[in-house]
Amino acid sequence: MPASYRAMCVAAVAIAIAVTIAAAPSLPTPQAWASDGPVLWVPEQMIAGHKYHGVVVLPDASKNGSLVLLSSTSDLVDVPESTYVSPMSNHGVFPVTPAGSAEAEIFATVQGRLHSSPVRAFSDSSSPGRLGLVLPSDTTRADSMTAYVAVLDENGLPALLQEDLAVALATSGALDAPAGLTVAGGTFYESFRVGVRGPGSVIASAHGLEPARAEVQKLPGSFTVRVGVAPSIAMPDSYVHYYVWLEKDGRPFDPPKAVRAFLHSDNPGVARTHAGPSYEPDGLPILLVDGIARGLLYTGDPGEAAVSASVPGFGLGQDVLVVGSAGIGDVDLPGTGLPGTGLPGTDPPGIGPPRTGLDPGTEESGTEIILSWVYPEVTDDTAWGVAAIYSLEEMPGQDAEDAGRDDAGGSSSQDSPDEDAPEDTVLVPSRLDGRTMYVSSGTGLGHRDAYVMKEQLVKTNAVEFEISGLSHGSHDISMSGQGMRPSHSTVGVSPGYEKGFGIRIAGLPALAGTTQDLAMISVVDGAGAMVDAADAFGRDVSFQVSSESGAVQPGRLAPNGSGSAVLRGELHGPERITAILDGVGSASADMSPAGIATSLDLLMPPTVHIGEEFPFAVHEVDMLGIPTGRVESLRVSTPLDLSVGRHMALGSAGTGTVSVVSDKGAASTNITGFANRMDVEIELDRTELRVGEDVRLDIFNTVDADYALTTDHPFRQVGDSTFVITADHEDESVISVLATLPGYEPAVLSAELSVLHIYLMDIRATDADGARVYPGFDVRIGTEKTSAVPPYHVQFRPDAVEVSFPQKHASETDGYSFGHMLVNGKPYHESRLVLDPDGDLDIVVVYDREVLISVADADGSGVYKKGDPVTVRAPERQVLSFLVRDVFDYWVGLGAGHDSAEETFVAESNMDIAAVYRTDYTYLLAMVAAPLLAGSILAMLKMTSGLRWLVQNALETLASAVRPKKTGPNSESADSDSGVRIL
Repeated sequence: MPASYRAMCVAAVAIAIAVTIAAAPSLPTPQAWASDGPVLWVPEQMIAGHKYHGVVVLPDASKNGSLVLLSSTSDLVDVPESTYVSPMSNHGVFPVTPAGSAEAEIFATVQGRLHSSPVRAFSDSSSPGRLGLVLPSDTTRADSMTAYVAVLDENGLPALLQEDLAVALATSGALDAPAGLTVAGGTFYESFRVGVRGPGSVIASAHGLEPARAEVQKLPGSFTVRVGVAPSIAMPDSYVHYYVWLEKDGRPFDPPKAVRAFLHSDNPGVARTHAGPSYEPDGLPILLVDGIARGLLYTGDPGEAAVSASVPGFGLGQDVLVVGSAGIGDVDLPGTGLPGTGLPGTDPPGIGPPRTGLDPGTEESGTEIILSWVYPEVTDDTAWGVAAIYSLEEMPGQDAEDAGRDDAGGSSSQDSPDEDAPEDTVLVPSRLDGRTMYVSSGTGLGHRDAYVMKEQLVKTNAVEFEISGLSHGSHDISMSGQGMRPSHSTVGVSPGYEKGFGIRIAGLPALAGTTQDLAMISVVDGAGAMVDAADAFGRDVSFQVSSESGAVQPGRLAPNGSGSAVLRGELHGPERITAILDGVGSASADMSPAGIATSLDLLMPPTVHIGEEFPFAVHEVDMLGIPTGRVESLRVSTPLDLSVGRHMALGSAGTGTVSVVSDKGAASTNITGFANRMDVEIELDRTELRVGEDVRLDIFNTVDADYALTTDHPFRQVGDSTFVITADHEDESVISVLATLPGYEPAVLSAELSVLHIYLMDIRATDADGARVYPGFDVRIGTEKTSAVPPYHVQFRPDAVEVSFPQKHASETDGYSFGHMLVNGKPYHESRLVLDPDGDLDIVVVYDREVLISVADADGSGVYKKGDPVTVRAPERQVLSFLVRDVFDYWVGLGAGHDSAEETFVAESNMDIAAVYRTDYTYLLAMVAAPLLAGSILAMLKMTSGLRWLVQNALETLASAVRPKKTGPNSESADSDSGVRIL
C-alpha cells in the first residue's frame, strides 16, 4: 500500500490536533523554484462526476513545442493520451475526469523522463469499504496506548454495519495487541489496547474490506536519569552521598510534580540503601522534588557495587561505588583532576597495573590529596560539592614466583608481571581529622570559603557543601587544605529545560446525532510524544472538559490505564472541545460529524510559469478533510498579480499565499510563479574609442526580445539587436541593455565604455609630383619632443603641437627644398608649424625637387626647381680683337630643335649642356681683302698670275699667325683646313 494511501486513511478517520502552551511556529515561506525537470500536477482530491484539469509545467520554454504522453492506473480516473506544450510555452493543460471512487497514479512522460502524481476520487458511496486505525499519537514514551479500529466507506467516512464484523489484528516490531476484536452491528468502531515496548506497527484486516496499518515510534527519551555517588571511593562501614536528577537535552529538567523513583544496589554487602543490614529487593523508594533527590548510602565490606535509580517514564541511571582502596585509573573520578577510564572492570580494586591516571612513582608514598565531586554536574539553581581525603600508597608488585597464584593458591588470569615492574599506586581513604578545607571559584558560583572537615555521626572521609549557580556557563571550583594536594572540579550552570508538556486531542470519525466516542485526550511532551501522565507527574491526573454548545457534559475526565482519556458525546454540527489540565494548560480542538462541510480546500500547482493559465480546484470539506462539493463562487485574496477565471494566471514572478473565502470557510496555499530565463549576451566591437567615433553593440539572445539601451551618448538602432553608439564626449561610462519579453525574467547586461579626447596626427612628405620624400623633422606635443621621419602617425591628448621641417633635404640622388605645408588641406608656407588643434591633424609637407643644370661654354648653369624655366645662352666671343670671332654653332645635351644661341626649356631632370662654337674670320678677311683688292685690280692689269700668288701667300701667312684652336666637342687639330678659302 503506498504511503500516500496510508496517510489518507489516517486523515480520513482522525484529526490529530496537538496543542501546546507555546505558540505554533509560522509556516516557512517557499523558496524560489529550483526544479531541474518538469512538474506534473493534478488535483490530489476529486469528486466523481466533476471535471478537473491537470497541468504539466516545463522549467524552460519549449522552443519547438513538446508532446507529453499521459496515462492513468485506474479506468475510473480518465486522462487523455497526451497533451501538447505549444512553442515558446511552458504549460500543457489537460482534462482529468473521475468516474467513481478510486485511487490512481497519473503518469506523464516528458522528454523521455517519467513523472507521476497520486490522486484520490471520492463518490457518494456509503457502504463499508475499508478499515481505519486511530491512535492518540504515532510517537509515545508511554508503555501502552488506546487505539480504535473504524469501518469506513470508500470516501473514508464512517459506515454503519448491518451485522457484527470480526476484525483481525496483527502487530510487528515491539508492539502487542489482541489477536482480534468484533465491531458490533449498528456501530462502526471498536477500541483496543496496544502495548508499546519499542517501535512497530499494527495492522487491522477484515473480510471484504481494505486493511489499515499504523506505525508507532517509541521514544526512549531525550530524558536522561543521572546518578552520582560521592565519594566514589569510600571507607568500609561509613556513609556516602547519592544524587539522582533528571536532564533533557543536556539541561536540568524539572517535572511539573514530584516524581517517584527507586534506588537499587547490585551488591548490598558493599553498598546498602538502608542504614542497617536489611535489604529491599525492590529498592528504596525515593521522591524527586524539583527534578532531584539526594540522600545517604551506607557502606559495608570492601568491594564494588553499582548504584542505580529507576524513574518510571524517564529511564534508568547508575554510578559505581568502590569501598576500600582503589588503583588509580580503575575507577571514574569525575571532576577530581584524576582521569579514569569510566566504569571499573572486573578486576578487584587495587589489583593490576593502573590503566590511566597518575604514573606509578610520581608521588611519594603517604602523600595526601583531596578528591572532589560536584552533583548535579549541570544545574539551574543548586548543586552539592563533596570533598574527600585520600593518601597515595605504593602497593609492591608481585614477584615472578607468586605472579601466577591467587591468594588461595589457584591460577590467576592476569599476565605475569616483569620482575622489575614498577610498584602500583593506590588511593586509600583517610578519615576526616578536623582540618580546614578552602574552597575557591570565580564569580559565577556562590559558596562558603572554608569548611571544617570533621566526622558527624559515623566515620567518613568526605564532607558535603552547597553550591549556588549565579550565572550561566561552565565554572571551575577548587578545594585545598594544609598538607594536601588540591583538587579541581567543574560545574555547569544552565537554564532548566522547559517542561514542554501539552495536550493532544485526537478526534475520532463521528456520525451526526449519534452518541459515541468522540476523541482521545492525552498528555504529550515538547517533542509531541505521548507520555503516561501518572508516571510523568507522579500522581493521577484528570482533564476538565467542556464544549461550546453542550455536545458533551462539562466535567472531569481521567485517563484510562493506557494514558488517554476518552471523550464521549453527540455531535450535530461543528463543535469546539476544550480540555484543561492543572500544571500543563489547556487545548482546544474543532470537531464535526462526517459529511458536513466545515471549511474549504484550495488545490493548485505549487509552481507555475507566469503569463500562462493554470488549473485549480476549490472543495468544501468536512472535518476529516474529505471533499463534499465543488465551490464555484468564491473570493480570492493574494498579494500576487493573479487573474482568476475558469483558470488562473500569474502576471509576475514571486512567491506568495493565495487565499479563498466562501460562506463555508476559508483556505489558503502557497504558490510560486517563475519566469523563463534568457540566454543573452552583449558585445561591443571595442571598449575604448575617441570622441566622435562610433562603436557597434550587438545583442545575442536565444529568444526575440525587446531591448532598451541606456547610455550617456547618442545612439541609433540599426537592426533588431544591433545599436550604433556615437561617442560625443569624454567619459568612463557603463552601457546597459534591458532585455524584456513577456514570460521571461528581464535581463540587464552592461559593458564598460571608455571615451577619450584623442586626436590623430598624420604627417606625410612628398614632392610636387606626389612621390614620397623622407626628410627628418622634429615634433613636439605638449612638453614631449621627438624626432621622426615621415610617414608619421601618433595619437595624443589635446595639447599644443609644434612641427619643424628642414628647408633643404637631400637623398642619395636628389635634392629638395621646402615648398609648403597642407594642414587639413589649408596651405602654410612656413617650415615650422605651431598650433593648438581642436581635432585630428592631417599634415602634408610638399618639397620641391631641385634640378642641376650644368652648361659648358654658355650661360645658364645652376640649380633649378623642377618645372621651372631654364634659359641657356651662348654669347659670341672675340678671338682677335674684333677681327676673328667664335660664333655659336649648336648645343650638345639639349636635343634636336634647339639651334639658337639662346634657348629656354623646363627643368625636368639634371642636365649636362655644352655650347659648340665655330671660328668666324669674316671681319679679318674683310679688312685684309680691302687694300689687296685694289692692288689686285692693278696687278690684274699688269700681271694677273703673279699678283694672285702674292696675295694668297700673304693671307696664309697671316692666318697661321693668328689662327686659334677650334672649340666644341668636335674641334679639329691646328693642321686642319683653316676654313679660309680664296676663290
